[in-house]
Amino acid sequence: MTVIHVMGRAYDAPMSNHSLTMRRAPYKRRLFRRSSTMSPLKCLALFIFLFAAGAAGAVPVLAASLEMAAVTEQPMPYAATEGPTSAIALDINAGTMLRLPASANAVFVANPEIADVQLKSPKLMFVHARQPGETTIYAVDAKDNIILSHRVTVGHNLTRLGEVMRQVRPDSNIQVASLGDSIVLTGNVGSAQESDDLRGLATQLLGKNGQIINRLKISKPQQVNLRVRIAEVSRDITKQFNINLGLTQTIGNLALSGATGLFVNGGAAAGTQVIQGAFNSGDTSIDFLLDALDQNGLITLLAEPNLTAQNGSEANFLVGGEFPIPIRDSDGDLAIIFKQFGVSLGFIPIVLDDGQISIKILTEVSELSAAGAITIDSLTIPALSTRRAETTVNLGSGQSFAIAGLLQNTTNNALDRFPGLGELPILGSLFRSTDFQRSESELLVIVTPYLVRPVSNRIADPTERYQPSKESDRILMGDLNKTIPANVSTAAFDGQGRRGYTGNAGFILR
Repeated sequence: MTVIHVMGRAYDAPMSNHSLTMRRAPYKRRLFRRSSTMSPLKCLALFIFLFAAGAAGAVPVLAASLEMAAVTEQPMPYAATEGPTSAIALDINAGTMLRLPASANAVFVANPEIADVQLKSPKLMFVHARQPGETTIYAVDAKDNIILSHRVTVGHNLTRLGEVMRQVRPDSNIQVASLGDSIVLTGNVGSAQESDDLRGLATQLLGKNGQIINRLKISKPQQVNLRVRIAEVSRDITKQFNINLGLTQTIGNLALSGATGLFVNGGAAAGTQVIQGAFNSGDTSIDFLLDALDQNGLITLLAEPNLTAQNGSEANFLVGGEFPIPIRDSDGDLAIIFKQFGVSLGFIPIVLDDGQISIKILTEVSELSAAGAITIDSLTIPALSTRRAETTVNLGSGQSFAIAGLLQNTTNNALDRFPGLGELPILGSLFRSTDFQRSESELLVIVTPYLVRPVSNRIADPTERYQPSKESDRILMGDLNKTIPANVSTAAFDGQGRRGYTGNAGFILR
C-alpha cells in the first residue's frame, strides 16, 4: 500500500448560534429586578404576560437550536463510506486526472503495481494504469475524513487490438475479450496459419502483460494423410577356412598329445562344412579336421505406415509389441516395465497459406535382437535394433522427400595361427584359420503428405477380395482362398449385387 501525505490548510469553524441565547439571558434578569417594587396584583398580571410571551418566544429559540444541531451533525458533502463508492476503468499505460472536493492530507493505494498516483496539488490527483488488475485508492483530509474512494480496474486496450486484427485479417470474424491479465481470442478463421498469425500479433501487442488464450476455430478444418516408406536392404557375407590338427604319441607308458583349433574348442560352428580324417602308424596317431563356411545373407525390410490427422493436431501410430524388462523399485522389490518395438509413426501437420504442409515427424522401426542381449537372474533380456528418424520438413501435397538415409559397410577379417609354425610360407597354412565377415546395409526413409477429405460411408477394405476356399479345393488343390474377379456379380457379397471394391480407398486427395 502506498500512502501519500499532503500538507493542507487549516480552516476556522463558523460562529455558533448559541451566542443568541447568551445575549438574551441578561434582558430576563433586568425584568425580574424591576418587578420587585410592584404590587402583588400587578406582579401577577405581569407574570401571566411574561409567561405567555416567554412561551411564545421559546419556540423560535428551540427551533433555532434544533436547526443548528441539524446543520452541525450533517456529514460533509465529500464524506465517504468505508468501501469504494465509485469505479474507474483504465487501459494499460493510460491515465486520468481527478479533482478532489477538499485538500488531501494523505492518499492510499492498495497495489501500486497495478495503478499509481501523483499529486499536482492538494486538490488535483493523477492516476496512472500500469498493469492489468484491480486496486483501490483512498484520500483523507487533515481531520481523517474520507474525501475520495475509488476502485480502479486496469485492462488491456481491446479496441486497439481489435482494430489491428481487422486490418490484418479483414475477412475473419474475431472477438477479443479480457480475462484477468489474459486476452481471449474467439471467432472463426480460414486456416491454422491465420490463427497463428493472429495469436502472434496479439502476443506482440500484449508484450509481457499477460498471456494469450487462443480459442479461434478453423471454419474448414483440413486433414493431412502422411505416408512413410522405410526401405532397408542388408547383405551379409561370411567366409571361414580352418585346418585343425591333432597328434597323439605313445612312448612306453607315457602318452603325449597336442591339438589346434576345433580339436581344442570341441566342435565346429553351426552351418560349417567339415571334412575329418585320421592317420595311425604304430604308437603315433594324427587327426585332421578341415572346416569351411561360405555364407551369403540378404535381408530386406519395407514398412509403409499411413496416418491421417487434423491440421495442427498430433497423431501417433504403432504396429508391433512390447517386451518386459525387470527393474528394482525404490523399495528394492522387483517390478516389470514394458518396452515397445515395431513400426511407429508420429507427426504434427500444419497447413500453411501457400498450400505447403509443415510436418514435424518421428518415425521408427525396431526389432528384437540377440546381439547385445543381457541375462539377469537366468532371465534373458533382448536388445533392440532400431532405425529412427525425427525432423521437420515443408512439402506440398503429394510431394515426396527422403528425410533419412544410411549406407553402412562393415568388414571383419580375423586370422588365427599356431605360433611359429603358422608363419611358414606354405606349410604354415596347415596351422592357420581365417574368418572373414562383411556386412552392407542401406536404409532410406521417404515421407509423402497428402491433403485429404472424407469419403462416402462405404470405404473399401482388404477383406473385400477374400473368399475362403472350399474343402475339396483345399485338400485336392492346396488352395487356402479364392481371389474374386472384379467383374463377378453376386448378391452374396455385399447385398447390392456387387463383388469387388465398392468404395474409395480411405480418403480423397485434394
